[in-house]
Amino acid sequence: MLQKYQLRNGLKIVLVQNNKAPVVSVQAWVKTGSADEVKGIEGISHFIEHLVFKGSEKYGVGEIAQKVEGAGGQLNAYTSFDQTVFYITISKEFTGTALDMISQMMGYPTFDPKEIDNEREVVIEEIKRSNDSLSRVASQNMFSTVFKKHPYGIPVIGYDKVVKTVSAKKIKEYYNARYSPKNMTLIVTGDFESKKLKPEIKQHFEKIPAYRVKTIKRVKEPAQKTPRLEVKNTKFQESRFQLSWKVPHAMHKDTPALDLMSAILGQSETSRMIKTIKNEKGLVQFIFSSTYTPIDEGLFSISAGLDAANIKQVLDEVLISLKSLLSGEVEVGELKTAITNFENEEVYSKQTVDGIANHVGHYMFLTGDPEYSKKLNKKMRAITTKDVIAVARKYLKPDLICVSAATNAETKKVEPLFKAFVKDYKKMYNSVKGVRLAVGKKPKKEASTFKIGELKKSKVEKIKLKSGPELLIYETNDVPLFHVQLAALGGARQEVDSNMGIGSMLSNVWVSGTNKLTEAELHQKLEDISASVSAFSGRNSIGLKMTSLSKTQDEALNLYFDILFTNKLEQSVLERERLQTLISIKNRVDNPSHLASQKFMEMMFPSHPYSFDLEGKVATITPITVEDILNFKKQHLVDQNIKIVLVGAVDKKRAIKLIESRLKEVEKGESFVRSYPPLHLETNSESH
Repeated sequence: MLQKYQLRNGLKIVLVQNNKAPVVSVQAWVKTGSADEVKGIEGISHFIEHLVFKGSEKYGVGEIAQKVEGAGGQLNAYTSFDQTVFYITISKEFTGTALDMISQMMGYPTFDPKEIDNEREVVIEEIKRSNDSLSRVASQNMFSTVFKKHPYGIPVIGYDKVVKTVSAKKIKEYYNARYSPKNMTLIVTGDFESKKLKPEIKQHFEKIPAYRVKTIKRVKEPAQKTPRLEVKNTKFQESRFQLSWKVPHAMHKDTPALDLMSAILGQSETSRMIKTIKNEKGLVQFIFSSTYTPIDEGLFSISAGLDAANIKQVLDEVLISLKSLLSGEVEVGELKTAITNFENEEVYSKQTVDGIANHVGHYMFLTGDPEYSKKLNKKMRAITTKDVIAVARKYLKPDLICVSAATNAETKKVEPLFKAFVKDYKKMYNSVKGVRLAVGKKPKKEASTFKIGELKKSKVEKIKLKSGPELLIYETNDVPLFHVQLAALGGARQEVDSNMGIGSMLSNVWVSGTNKLTEAELHQKLEDISASVSAFSGRNSIGLKMTSLSKTQDEALNLYFDILFTNKLEQSVLERERLQTLISIKNRVDNPSHLASQKFMEMMFPSHPYSFDLEGKVATITPITVEDILNFKKQHLVDQNIKIVLVGAVDKKRAIKLIESRLKEVEKGESFVRSYPPLHLETNSESH
């Protein structure tokens, strides 16, 4: 149940009661971000994000974090272009603590000069670390290429020269000008009673001073007239590139169709670019498309992570995908999948109190309507194949393209590749833009047969199956989803020096088909029922997990066990994943934290598989065969070595019967145990 109201000082409140678990999420959304900063204070919003934790009129330095963590809660925040969000997730019995802490941070921070100086170095170090992250470098390069004047082109985190010099006076002035209750929304989701919660909220928040909100006029981005290209030379082994175009803001009438266009191109395993460029041809480590539609004009982008040697081939493949879209080749089935996935995102977002708060906060911030997603889904249902092609032609114009790249390859070698792509893209666009489009089609909406009744609260049940394994069930029906996971003891503990990384390789190839379905057919089946399946391999276990809609329970569970017990693996799939793993091993130097963690494990566990790098080494990954992987899996999947868990809105009797039936396929065997020399911790015997 959702309630929306406002306090006398202007603070907007959204309450979403959900008694699934004894947990609450308390979030403060402030309608100010880095795009509201003027020249000379770039990064001040992010700096303030750090500082409000440091102390308030009621609590001293470090006390806010201590009280939240002492109550078993989590306290964090983030800053974006348009908003700053502070949030606490905590047990319901400490809801008052969370409200108290958030109100102190939002209304009464002290901004002690000494603490400001102490935190400067922390933020400056964070800025330096961002230069060691390929993702951040590539992202910033993209935004600064697309937005030459608008503040979206400036790093959210700001500049170290600003952090070094910004005064306590300037920080307080900016805070008072933007962090007013009139400019905030408080969102509380989880297990609470509204009648009891409302007085507490009033007690903590209504006395916060309602400062006048200073209006910020953002610099408008000038019209782009020609293509842009920015190649940034980096030290990273992996290369990244983005092809970007400006698109309208979140509330524009074309935005829903643009979102669906992006989904069709590259947001799922069955989308065009991921299916062909990544899965079939193995040319990239990743490729995806996305629409970023904030308050102001946003962008649509195609992003790829790859070896520099593959840049031309990948650009050629992207050109093929774009040509098929722009020439009018959009199937109603593709559109149906995209719409269904967007609708089901709302269902999946409600699995946790944090997810609910983020979902509600996002739409409340953009539209003022926390339930706007219902209207958005209705708009998407009205979109036709012709609409998708029309927005592609309208916004993906060749003269408006922005190409950005971060690579260790020589600039003089890669720039011509991107220039040639822009030239070829313009030629292709002009050749298809006049092609007459067929009458648009839209998918038929399928009625849901699954209904949510009164909330069920049950205890975890342990069931010893006739087939041998133990089944744990926790039934809850607040969201029409279920999750199934099977885990087997072993993982890296089952590996030896010569096959190090085989568990990780198994997890990479496990969801690549079944005994009856090819990889492409399997991915399509999973898309059709909006299910996600992934494998995992750690130091102590391997396994397979699935999340799916409750209305497809039987079909999803049967597909899950088909994947689990498949004894078929295509050589082409193994070679593709082997190549990507070898590239990943080569790129480890780009990740200092991984190198440090691995060195620590080697020092702590010198004669134990815990010291193994989970991805393995070139010498151990190169010789692995299909037979090796299938045997490794078979060795783990025996009845006494596995446990299975089922959680969510399920037809329990049917589920148990189906699981019991399918687990008859599991082989008999003892739980895996391997002996290793005892681990000794060396200590200094001297006393001090």
